[in-house]
Amino acid sequence: MVDLHEYIIEENIINEQKQFYESIKDLIQCLICKEIMIKPVRCKNCQSSFCRNCLENWVYQKNSCPIRCHDLDFQTDIVKSNLLSKLNFTCPECYKVVNYEQMEMHILSKCDTVEVKVKINNKDLNSDKLFKKVNRTSINYKKSLEQPAIKMRSNNKII
Repeated sequence: MVDLHEYIIEENIINEQKQFYESIKDLIQCLICKEIMIKPVRCKNCQSSFCRNCLENWVYQKNSCPIRCHDLDFQTDIVKSNLLSKLNFTCPECYKVVNYEQMEMHILSKCDTVEVKVKINNKDLNSDKLFKKVNRTSINYKKSLEQPAIKMRSNNKII
């Protein structure tokens, strides 16, 4: 299972939507994990909203609503889901813009990353092996639509 909290984060919201996000930030924040809600659900009694997984873990451990209203009747929070569906995020893997509702499927489908083959010391490395070896912070992407510029460090020298 994919942890969408790694992808659906404030830093990945596209610039054109930052102002909108700031206006709804408090409404779409899970009261348990304090992150952007993933698959929001709400308590029918107190109307508080949470990530579905956060709530399931909470109820499993404590058998109560996190707000202590002592109700265990929850439903999908359609209002929060509609707000979240307006947000678009940049995928940190492939840098495509992906809508909130599509992010899970995007990640599960390997986010259309391009397979790259590189030879280092006469050994073929595919992109998975290469990027495991390369520190993610050493990858510089230009802000324009140009191809990514990749810097790799080897013995403190830029290749």
